[in-house]
Amino acid sequence: PLPLFSLELGGEGLQDDVREEDLKIIHGPVAKTEGVPGSCLPLLLGRSAQRSFWQRILCSNAFYAMSRQHLQFEVGEEFSVSSSATFYVRNLSSSNPVRICRTSLQEEMQAAVPLEMGAKRQLQDRDVIVLNPVQGYSLWLIFSDLWAKRTDAPENGANVAEPKK
Repeated sequence: PLPLFSLELGGEGLQDDVREEDLKIIHGPVAKTEGVPGSCLPLLLGRSAQRSFWQRILCSNAFYAMSRQHLQFEVGEEFSVSSSATFYVRNLSSSNPVRICRTSLQEEMQAAVPLEMGAKRQLQDRDVIVLNPVQGYSLWLIFSDLWAKRTDAPENGANVAEPKK
């Protein structure tokens, strides 16, 4: 199955020696079984879910600022192979709530209203999901809707532009 979305890691909380290929998380549906299309399971991110990954990627202060279960990415129930997908992020952290921005500018991250515990918000292509806005240890994820960029995706076939770096 083709991936549905990717998350590009950024921020001052990243280790200096991280390889570029380690800064991208790609997620999509599970393989289909017995002719049934695979569904896209939620993607839970946090310190306990991918401990060794985050320890390798983040400096110590950024690692410990991340909650054990920090956030979860979900594909809307209306998703099917023949229609466009809708993506959501759910905040699972009461101590370090997630914020959604359109850029990674420090001022915008600080000004963004944190999501309430358990709240979810629909994502748009290139949204910046802020896990830690603290200067010096910041961490964010840039959401890319890969479904919208596919040439065979319904209604979005003309949108095949590469993400801006």
